[in-house]
Amino acid sequence: MRIKKTILLAAVGAIVLLGGALIVAFIVPAIAHKPGPADQYKYPLVWEIARGTEPESGALPRIELNKDGSAEVTNLRLGAIDTTSTDRPCVVPSSGGYTGEVSWEIDENGAIRVHSEAGSAVVTPSAARFSGADWTGIRELFCDETYADFSVRSEAW
Repeated sequence: MRIKKTILLAAVGAIVLLGGALIVAFIVPAIAHKPGPADQYKYPLVWEIARGTEPESGALPRIELNKDGSAEVTNLRLGAIDTTSTDRPCVVPSSGGYTGEVSWEIDENGAIRVHSEAGSAVVTPSAARFSGADWTGIRELFCDETYADFSVRSEAW
C-alpha cells in the first residue's frame, strides 16, 4: 500500500514538473514577447519615406534596423520626445535630418524608438486590418501635428 502511494506521488510530482517545464518553455516566452516588425519581415528592416512626403532637399529619409539593436538612418528628423494632446509620443525636431548610426528599441507601447547623440525619434506602425500592428507603413509624428510616413522596403519572411 505504501509503495503504491509513493509511486502515485512520484507520478503526480513528475506531471507537475513536466507541466511547469512546458509553461516555462512555451507560454512564458509567448507572453513576454514584444510584437515588432521582425514578426512580419526579415532583418535588416528598411523603410523609406513614402511618396508625397519627401523633403524639399537632401537625400530621401530612410531607416534601416538591424537585429542587434543597431541601425542606420538617412535624413531622419531627430530631437526630444514629448507627447501630443492625446498622449501619443511625438518628436520636437532639433534640426534638419540626421544621417548616421543610431540604436533602436521597441518601447512599452510597441513603437520603435531611435536614439543617437543628436536626439531621438519615435515611429509607430500602422494599425492592422483586424488587430495589432502592420509594419508595412510607419509614421514619425512631430509635436506640431505634422508627420512623415514611411513604406517598408524589406523582404517578407
